[in-house]
Amino acid sequence: IVAVATLALGIGASTATFSVVHAVLLEELPFEDPDRLVLVWPEVNANKTMALLAEERMSSLESVSGMNGWTLTLTGAGEPRELVGLMVQPGYFDLLGVSPALGRPFEASADLPGEAGVVILSHDLWVGAFGGDPSVVGRAIDLGGAEYDSRVVVGVMPPGVDELVEDVDVWIPLEGGRSLGLGEDDTWYVNHRIARLAPGATLEQANAEVAAYAEEVQRAIPDHFSEDEARSATVQPLRDYLTRDVRGAVWVALATVGLVLLIGCFNVANLLLA
Repeated sequence: IVAVATLALGIGASTATFSVVHAVLLEELPFEDPDRLVLVWPEVNANKTMALLAEERMSSLESVSGMNGWTLTLTGAGEPRELVGLMVQPGYFDLLGVSPALGRPFEASADLPGEAGVVILSHDLWVGAFGGDPSVVGRAIDLGGAEYDSRVVVGVMPPGVDELVEDVDVWIPLEGGRSLGLGEDDTWYVNHRIARLAPGATLEQANAEVAAYAEEVQRAIPDHFSEDEARSATVQPLRDYLTRDVRGAVWVALATVGLVLLIGCFNVANLLLA
């Protein structure tokens, strides 16, 4: 009975754990051709390097979009809410291959200084703060309490897109961070970039190319970089980043239930041979 119970426990636990592995590590991401999506990270605080990475110089990268996270406060929609905001270049959603469920994405002109401030909401914020009201598109919302922080909602993203970087609540154009007091110069804005590998390009090629260009930029304008800033950068698959906090625990759990299943099989084999 003990042997059968151990085997049943092992089979049940293995099935459940394989389901978790599939959901966390193997399930398709909600983006177009997600296996080609990568993040370009500074190894230290290399914001200027990231800001100067030129898409046209990276033959291994088909498209690149800068982004930077920040904390904002939504007021005027019930109790004030602390939000995670992501400043992105207008082509960010095109790169991911996703479109707003309501409204439109950012236009190219949204990246230009002086353009009217706009914002795109996550699905969760749209439901939680605005009750899923579709008429919020076209309305102004307050992201800080000052008059210049008023931004017009131009779109609402579908569920799942907000999970790319720490459960994002709102997206604003990269240049739009200036009016929110999120930096004093252009180089501040980009902490890292998301990119898409060119057809046929490998991760190794992208890493070598990005690192070489980062060093080239710093040699060309050494006065723009302090001593503690990175001399290189790394390219990481997007899936690896998204599963970074759970990957180890999932594999440990899988190994544990595999051991239980093995013990159950061993006990049953002993009973059959007895």
